[in-house]
Amino acid sequence: MRKFFLFIFLYIILGGGQAQVNYNPLQEWIDEHSGAYVTLKLSSQEEVQKLLYTYSIERGDIKKIGDQYQVKVWLGQRDLPQFISENLPYEIDEESYLSPALTMATTMGQMSSWNRYPTYGLYLEMMQYYQSQYPNRCVLDTILLQTQLNHTILAAKIGRLDDGVENKPAFFYSATMHGDELCGYVLMLRLMDYMLTNQSNPIVSQILDQVDLYICPLENPDGTFPSNNNSVAGSIRYNAEGLDLNRSYPVAGYSQQPEPSLTEVAAMIDFIDRNQIMMAVNLHGGAELYNYPWDRYTTNQNPHPDRLWWLEIGNRFLDTVRAHSTYYYFTDQGGITNGGDWYVIYGSRLDCFNYYHQCRDATIEISSSKKTPSSYLPTYWNYLYRSLLNYVLEASYGIVGTVTDSLTHAPLEATVLIVAHDIQQTMVNSMLPSGKYHRPVAAGTYSVNFSAPGYHSKTFTVTVNSQTQQVLNVELAPINDAVDHWTLDRSIQLYPNPVKDLLCVRDRSEIVQKKQISIFNNLGAQIYQSDFDSETIEVEVSQHPAGVYYCVIQTETETVVRKFVKFR
Repeated sequence: MRKFFLFIFLYIILGGGQAQVNYNPLQEWIDEHSGAYVTLKLSSQEEVQKLLYTYSIERGDIKKIGDQYQVKVWLGQRDLPQFISENLPYEIDEESYLSPALTMATTMGQMSSWNRYPTYGLYLEMMQYYQSQYPNRCVLDTILLQTQLNHTILAAKIGRLDDGVENKPAFFYSATMHGDELCGYVLMLRLMDYMLTNQSNPIVSQILDQVDLYICPLENPDGTFPSNNNSVAGSIRYNAEGLDLNRSYPVAGYSQQPEPSLTEVAAMIDFIDRNQIMMAVNLHGGAELYNYPWDRYTTNQNPHPDRLWWLEIGNRFLDTVRAHSTYYYFTDQGGITNGGDWYVIYGSRLDCFNYYHQCRDATIEISSSKKTPSSYLPTYWNYLYRSLLNYVLEASYGIVGTVTDSLTHAPLEATVLIVAHDIQQTMVNSMLPSGKYHRPVAAGTYSVNFSAPGYHSKTFTVTVNSQTQQVLNVELAPINDAVDHWTLDRSIQLYPNPVKDLLCVRDRSEIVQKKQISIFNNLGAQIYQSDFDSETIEVEVSQHPAGVYYCVIQTETETVVRKFVKFR
């Protein structure tokens, strides 16, 4: 391995003693390769985290060696001015450009052993082939018709397309979001092939019956084929604009999603919404582990409300992988981690999908090498394909059913909320035209509230077992304005909001039955509970820290959730 050691000291600032680094070779390298991987040596985890806020770093490229941290950073033209201003000693990591044997395929026949990477033209041919060969099982969906480099981002929908069943739970696999993380590109094509050529396999048959499976093998074609559609050897991390797609999604945590700035990101969000994708996985390279939400928070800061479910399904994925691979595969971070516990990043797809779109998206790092040698691809497939199939079925488990109008029996689009649990946008909605809903959740007993505009809400106690469906069909009664003008949902007011000391909860509904008020913090811990039957109740909140809180008001027939902000 050769590396350019660029600790070139041009001069010393008098009185400052600060060495100045020559960045000319770095600029030349970026010009030639559309970017550069550079290696830095840092002395603390805090320095590493600061670097993650500014630059595109694969968390698997952070290694602790002795008392130092070795960090590999991807730099594009946009990053260079900031990097130069920080005057950081660095090395250009030439090893990242010494491509392993990346054998390309130009015909379908050459893909028969799945030990080659298809050219971009062959990739399009394969996608079209599966659609034409299996018209009742596979149809293509265009996520983005034309990227900046005139590529198309496609997804294949696989299922029993002719069975007439609407609103099955929709699951989405994608790969190559970072253009140089190549292993998933071929594995996703092979998964499509396996699903379509093994329809009698019990697991495949179950998936076809119960799930709408979407697969996008090439999420960032401009990064995988930046200058040559016939080779992946020159693949890069960024898109054609020089930006990291997985740092460019709207950041989680706002009351409304910020507008996405990248065309690819906006197109992917639109795809998720219009197909009502409820579970997803993004395959990456550079490490080997299962990464669940959140990416922007550590577990101590803000555990995901469904953390136990993520651990349950992640460990099932991991156990199957380890049963069919070597003992050293999938051992990074113990094989499973909350993203922020690994290192905090902002603008990830995982956070955006989970927070704003009720899509339970996970990141799975499947290969420690980004540009996986083509001869290794069958090995990775054998390690992973059983877990990939089983994981799709996770979308079918949990609380499921339909929500309909109690008078007309018409399907409704309703909100399904687990009381005192769904506090970070983790609720789900029933879908039209069928009124079906799917709420994956860890085994346990829950209070589940169903609500829709113009209808009385209902709350049920539901017990769920692992890897099973608990069917709960719900009918909601429409509100008769002539008889029941004020309902609890329409009449609850919280003020002031934001609040500093005293929160007032006012009920203008004239409902005479006793009500219960509970307040939960952003971690789901109950901090207050009381019964009340008056119009207004005052709650002292001055002793609690600043943050977001949730007020839950319940009667025998309705549950209302309101969010408020406490400031110092």
